[in-house]
Amino acid sequence: MGTGGRRSITAGAAVVVALAALVAGTVTAHGTTATGLENSGPVTDTVLVRPATGEAEAIVLAPPSAQAAASALSASDALRSYQSANPDFRAPPDLNAQLGLYTAEPRYDQVLAWAYSSTDTCVLAPNPEGGKLCAYWLLLDARTGAMLESIILP
Repeated sequence: MGTGGRRSITAGAAVVVALAALVAGTVTAHGTTATGLENSGPVTDTVLVRPATGEAEAIVLAPPSAQAAASALSASDALRSYQSANPDFRAPPDLNAQLGLYTAEPRYDQVLAWAYSSTDTCVLAPNPEGGKLCAYWLLLDARTGAMLESIILP
């Protein structure tokens, strides 16, 4: 799939629903006041979102060029755009945002993206006592705010 493609999977939708259901942020009609976004910016080192395994490819966020970073929406504006298309989404108060070139072969190859992350109680089974934490990632196109994909990592 090309760099502008969207990945439409049931698991991705479940992640967004789980993220929205598990964490409550303060949302107004005009967007989010989630904390952490005011300190967002481009990554300076490559971030390994998920290492490669036998059954899954590596997912990385690499530093963008200054020119690419300048073409991006702000973290708040990209999230606001996403929220306008997904009004049930609620940003968690501990949401972090990092701008980078998103690669998840073969779906995406160095797409400029905002990577929003948060940690909360895991909705993945098995979690019988409900105490296990997972990392929740929401990756948005940095120029439009459209969702690229969402990921839950135990």
